[in-house]
Amino acid sequence: MDSGIAVNANRRGAITVSRRKRKILTAAEILAYPDVDVPWIVENMIPSGGRVMLYGQGSSYKTMFVFDLAIAISSGMDLLPGLQVKHPGRVLLVSTEATLTLNRRRLEYIVRARNASPPTLQLHYCQDRYTFSDKDDVDMFLNDLQEIEPSVVILDPLVNFVGGDENSVKETEPFRAVIDAVIAELGTTFIILHHEGVSGKGRPRGSSAWHGWLDSELQFVKKSFVPPNGTASVNIVEVIATKMRDGVEDHLLSLLPVYNQVLKTIVFYPYSQDLQHQLYQIQDKMAVCKLLKEQAPLTTTDVAQASGLPGARAKEALLMLREDGVAEQNGFVMRSSSSDGSRQRRVAAWQLVDRLSQVDGFLAIMRARQREIEEDVSRYVLDPVSCSIPQMRPFD
Repeated sequence: MDSGIAVNANRRGAITVSRRKRKILTAAEILAYPDVDVPWIVENMIPSGGRVMLYGQGSSYKTMFVFDLAIAISSGMDLLPGLQVKHPGRVLLVSTEATLTLNRRRLEYIVRARNASPPTLQLHYCQDRYTFSDKDDVDMFLNDLQEIEPSVVILDPLVNFVGGDENSVKETEPFRAVIDAVIAELGTTFIILHHEGVSGKGRPRGSSAWHGWLDSELQFVKKSFVPPNGTASVNIVEVIATKMRDGVEDHLLSLLPVYNQVLKTIVFYPYSQDLQHQLYQIQDKMAVCKLLKEQAPLTTTDVAQASGLPGARAKEALLMLREDGVAEQNGFVMRSSSSDGSRQRRVAAWQLVDRLSQVDGFLAIMRARQREIEEDVSRYVLDPVSCSIPQMRPFD
């Protein structure tokens, strides 16, 4: 494959990029081209042959998301439940942050979580940066593209590739020129990770030229809030299209980062109140199990007070544990029925059916099940980084 892209450098080292062949169309010729819909790799997010930027503040899950995106595109799997990858293909992922060992582990865990087969993945990975202001590096990049023929190139982060001041239109022009030439010649999609500026305007850091140049600009915003009937704040990630040249500029989706203890990775799911309720249910059940193991017999009121759960959620957790065959309201506690304490009455109380085997079996079942979260969320706990709910680990 001859890319048809020429890279030159003057005596001062400044590079210019040009295509060897230019096709000039008449008005009649261009108007005769078929009118087709914009091809999307991911609907209203990642256009084919487009310039895409994912940006946001630190710790907003950009890198984890883009690693998962790379696996989804290279395998043809859905990016999220109900969000398809329409045009899978080869992906070149160039990630220069973190270490090779850490990034290998990230990819390994995501592949396991997706149950993907590594030999079938059309994914190529590079840890080393390409400096787009250096002719030799650009030539190397073009040669690598010719060898791999990726449909998508991911560059993480932008600052390690521009080879100049990101605030300078002139110094960053070689970067944009190379990518423009590759897109025009090969139709490659570029996905670039970047940081948000400190101005508070919600724009990518650096020159305003970035915003004008991009086809798709996706802002990642991590927000903390207390869901309905919640007892602790939860972080979700809002994905907002701040620019979409051929799509809709709007809030796209809310991501709930969920930590899979078995596979040791964060999995993203579209946030919904129903999903959050399911996640709280399993957290509540584990918390109540721990209390009953250590302090039973306990009344429903005792459980709510000791766990900090609202009364309705404590009762719901106890009833679910009864359905699971783990707990039963067959114990009792004594409560005073007179102001001076001279009279007492028996009050029904909860306790575990079997203090050890039933509870340990219940937890083992939760850890072992490997279904999708819509079918069974019991194998998940909330990401400890994004949620202040105490993590309930297996009992000692």
